[in-house]
Amino acid sequence: MRSLTALPPRDPRRVRPALRARRRASSASPAHSGAYRVDLSSPARVAHVVSTAEQLVQLTGTDSTVKVWFVSSLVTFFLASTYLFGVVEAAARRSVLWEASISVALPIVTYAYFVTRDAASVAPKRTGELIFIESGFDVLAVLAKVSVLYLDGWGNGLLFWGFALFFAVQTAGFLRSELHERKLASVLRSVSLFLHITLQWWWARQRAYDDHLANVVDADGRLLPFGSDASRMLIAHYAFWVAGVLYVDYRSMLPNSALQAVHAASVVVAAFSGEFWHARLLTASHLFVLDAILWFREGITVVEAPFCHMPQTAFVLYDQLIPLVNVVSFVGCAGCLLGGWWCGPQ
Repeated sequence: MRSLTALPPRDPRRVRPALRARRRASSASPAHSGAYRVDLSSPARVAHVVSTAEQLVQLTGTDSTVKVWFVSSLVTFFLASTYLFGVVEAAARRSVLWEASISVALPIVTYAYFVTRDAASVAPKRTGELIFIESGFDVLAVLAKVSVLYLDGWGNGLLFWGFALFFAVQTAGFLRSELHERKLASVLRSVSLFLHITLQWWWARQRAYDDHLANVVDADGRLLPFGSDASRMLIAHYAFWVAGVLYVDYRSMLPNSALQAVHAASVVVAAFSGEFWHARLLTASHLFVLDAILWFREGITVVEAPFCHMPQTAFVLYDQLIPLVNVVSFVGCAGCLLGGWWCGPQ
């Protein structure tokens, strides 16, 4: 998005080739090529990583451009949190019709008019794939609410298996992309998250045979696939996984950090919603739709001032920390999987 005071017309035929060229240059950089590795085998190397992190923190307090990036990212995070909270609380929980319009009708219109299959597409093909996949959960959510609220649970047991199939298909999509890009750590993270979700499904499998318990809509309108909310350990696991996706796999989206800020807001809103999977996937799908329309991932400029744009000084230091972020994300996922298996359903 350009200046909010004057929004010039955008020619996607010129923008898309430039975007592809920038991403090729970004993915060719040493920090982004191949697998991310971090060597912490000696105290000197550990000290270097710590020193790099300290420099990045110091820049936030001394460099005015880094301050603008940091504050603008926080502003975007809080505004997105407020908006997405409204999507969940004021729309999805209040009316099945409102949820269907946001999560089913709007993605269909967006996919038809903004995600085309030629070089002049406004949104990239990958965005269209994500809209299509995430909207699958939203369709199941609307059907589950209709079943529970209006049909006395008819077909709710089948929808239990539908949610399980969705997570399997979604994971397969992630694995296809990650294997194509040869990101072993990302593959292992995605597999660990799917195994944790499978544990939740396995512990609740008996509910599938009772249409009144398979998927639940509580008194506050919250939809709980598999009959209960995600456990705290599973939510923590998802947070580590999405951190790897946003801050390692999506490194090519930087230095514009709007995408990272709004999806972090989505995860936080979902974690405190009491219906983690429904809130996260509903808001994530909605964000992909908005991205296809507004293209906020390419950066936001307000009155010619960079907004959510990481300056070069901070970007160079961040590149050096990406391997460490990758390791922390991977170790966190592995630890949460073991913790979830040990603690059982919560």
